[in-house]
Amino acid sequence: MGEVWRAHDTRLDRDVAIKVLPPGFVENEEIRRRFEREAKAISSLNHPHICELHDIGDEGGVLYLVMELIEGESLADRVKRGPLSLPDVLRHGREIALALHAAHRAGIVHRDLKPGNIMLTKTGAKLLDFGLAKSGGAFSPVVSGTESMATEHRDRPLTREGTIIGTFQYMAPEQLEGETADQRTDIFALGAVLYEMATGKRAFEGTSRTSLIAAIVSSQPQPISAVAPMTPPALDHVVTKCLEKNPEHRWQSAQDVATELQWISEAGSQAGVASVIRVGRKSRERIAWTAAVLLLVALAATGYQLMKRVRATSDAKAIRSAIVAADGKPYVYSPNSYGAVVSPDGRRLAFVALGPAGADALFVRSLDGALAQPLAGTEGAAFPFWSPDSRYLGFFATGKLKKIEAAGGPAVALASASTARGGAWGRNDDIIYAPDTQTGLFRVKASGGAPVEVTKVDLARGELSHRWPSFLPDGERFLYSAGSAEGASGEAAGVIVASISGDVEPRMVVKGLTRAMVANGHLLFARDGFLLAQKFDLGKLELRGEAIPIGENVRQRNDIWALTYFSVSDEGTVVYEGGGSNELRIVEFDAQGKEIARLGDPAIFDRIRLSPDGKKIVATIQDPAAGGADIWALEPERNVKTRLTFAPSEETSPIWSPDGKRVAFASIAKGDRRIVARSVGGGTAEQELFKSSDVPSPEDWSWDGQYILFNLVSGKQKTDIWILPLSGDRKPIPVARSEYDEGWGFFSPDGKWIVYLSNESGAYQAYAVRFPEKDSSEKWQLTSNGAEWLVGWREDGRELYYIDQAGFVVALPIQLGEDIEAGVPRQLMKTDSNQGFTVSRDGKRFILTKQNEGLNSIPTSLLVNWPAILPR
Repeated sequence: MGEVWRAHDTRLDRDVAIKVLPPGFVENEEIRRRFEREAKAISSLNHPHICELHDIGDEGGVLYLVMELIEGESLADRVKRGPLSLPDVLRHGREIALALHAAHRAGIVHRDLKPGNIMLTKTGAKLLDFGLAKSGGAFSPVVSGTESMATEHRDRPLTREGTIIGTFQYMAPEQLEGETADQRTDIFALGAVLYEMATGKRAFEGTSRTSLIAAIVSSQPQPISAVAPMTPPALDHVVTKCLEKNPEHRWQSAQDVATELQWISEAGSQAGVASVIRVGRKSRERIAWTAAVLLLVALAATGYQLMKRVRATSDAKAIRSAIVAADGKPYVYSPNSYGAVVSPDGRRLAFVALGPAGADALFVRSLDGALAQPLAGTEGAAFPFWSPDSRYLGFFATGKLKKIEAAGGPAVALASASTARGGAWGRNDDIIYAPDTQTGLFRVKASGGAPVEVTKVDLARGELSHRWPSFLPDGERFLYSAGSAEGASGEAAGVIVASISGDVEPRMVVKGLTRAMVANGHLLFARDGFLLAQKFDLGKLELRGEAIPIGENVRQRNDIWALTYFSVSDEGTVVYEGGGSNELRIVEFDAQGKEIARLGDPAIFDRIRLSPDGKKIVATIQDPAAGGADIWALEPERNVKTRLTFAPSEETSPIWSPDGKRVAFASIAKGDRRIVARSVGGGTAEQELFKSSDVPSPEDWSWDGQYILFNLVSGKQKTDIWILPLSGDRKPIPVARSEYDEGWGFFSPDGKWIVYLSNESGAYQAYAVRFPEKDSSEKWQLTSNGAEWLVGWREDGRELYYIDQAGFVVALPIQLGEDIEAGVPRQLMKTDSNQGFTVSRDGKRFILTKQNEGLNSIPTSLLVNWPAILPR
């Protein structure tokens, strides 16, 4: 189609590659379209393993592309010298797969993936030539019946004008049959490329075009291991699945292939080989959880049938596998979940992810099926849990504890739960749940009724909250996690066992912040990234023997959340999330949602607030090693981070004074709950502003510096909003205090209004009341479609920013005067961040915390018949 020249860009003083469409081809409309298609495709992509487009132009009737100059050799030239080494196959194969995944996510199908369109450089593989790419929709293949395969050069197959779109040796059966190409068509070609990289031979051969097409459509290539005996069995499996004739049977995402290749690289030459596990005393301190059969495969119907056969065998071994999405996209679970939750009968998964309506929703996936189905009416869902009979799901949404049939139906509200932290459904139809972040547990019948408090937070002992309950098999006794004001190292931090009737005096069974469940006579919990199983005496409620690792690299929050991402069924199936680190990055965006900069280093951030002058950020940062959380001041321009608090307690919810010289925050220690303030510049002792037996949380400092707005979480599972005067008698003044949850507010810039959130209508909405008037009975509702979090005001008072139920940052026009009037809301950008969000006073900079890259790319791990791992 064209010629490629090396050139020098004199303006930017760099060498580039110029792809020119020669004058003789300019008259050909099809070639012109391909050339323009390539420019559009590449210009929409930005990936380290895709060739970069710098410019496009037309000079004297000659079309040209200015592209990144890539030094290296083509993969086609490299395989002419023989197969690549296994590390290079896995490395470059993964890079190509990731490049394809980036293109597919942008809606682009390459359609001509082959070794000649891949360059190998010092920095890795580069994917080239998007001249045949398509962006969405179907295409009509152009077929010529006159050309012979004998005319094509054996070492450098070409995509010819007038032939079926693509290059024959790497084309999927559906392409050859004239059907629509999608991302799975590229995955077939990727399998053919991987085969050639590993063996030095093409997957499909033919002496003519007809015989080649017949081979692709009807025959299987020789196994890689037959050509290269040292190839890991798992690589054979990956490539074979790429080359499935039916697109439905292939890997559904290039990301899946990349993940598999990464796993093989880490597992070594024995990846995919079955092995029998014997756990002895000396090996228990090592990785004793290795399964009897290691299979990292996409879980679908065949996998489920295999599990059933294994369970029916008396000497069954454990099986490990990975759960991936059938639609080719990785499951990205909501932060308000444990990841995937397996049903008690081990047949289905439930999880919270982005739903069809653009908001978090509850999904159910059968393990003998490929697709996850969203449940209507579960928008805003969080922390689902199963009923003992696996028919119903409990979950939290719009400030309520709800239940719904797993097969679908209406969601029924059972009780209020403002910012819930987990629930459990017992065999006696009792539901125990944590309605708020800093309260005890409550019980309600699954049929409804008045909630009853079953645990009380012991402030004197240093407890901060109770959360993540799970029932023991009798449905009477239960476990829960106790958070400590002194962090992970606090004496109050641990897993507690108690009972509904109160017959069991609460006692600690596991020391430290974690979440625990009981199954098969064992207590399952996490520590230091390992999922552990230890014998549990259900009579004496005591641990026995040693803890045996059954999984590693388990995602776990070591802060006050004490959240471990796993679940276990009654019949021996464990599901857990990988990823380890909970670090977040602070990222700056403009009002159009374009990323501007990444600020500072990753850390376990909680709340962040931008200073009035926009130069500093004050943040809560968790310290898993020492336990607890502290307040830090960040200066992104100088890359300076200064620790402001050092006490062995939980410091959180920082806010700025209007002059930017001080911060106020909540200090939660053993028997001590306060709002304190201190100078950002250092050298000044902390000043206590407020003390309470309930839990305070500063939300905003008035623009004139005279008041602080704060939440107060009471032991009655509800939140109220108060004003703290900073002069006079400093007696707090209630702003909104009712049977509903109110809080999370801001003062208006003119000092005449307070806006806050309340769930009095069922869903959280934004309201406004006059200030300094004390009567909140006269209020204005500002939103109607839900407001999950208030972010702040623009300094001129003409816009209020909040996060809606769909997870979008919204700009709400406001007219301030004798009354307050809201305009039409405008969605700005999508985010999965709530408290980790702040906006500059001019409304031009939006700063939020984002999950560190790679965490959501790790597949969910499934472990079937986990008790087989334990020593006998």
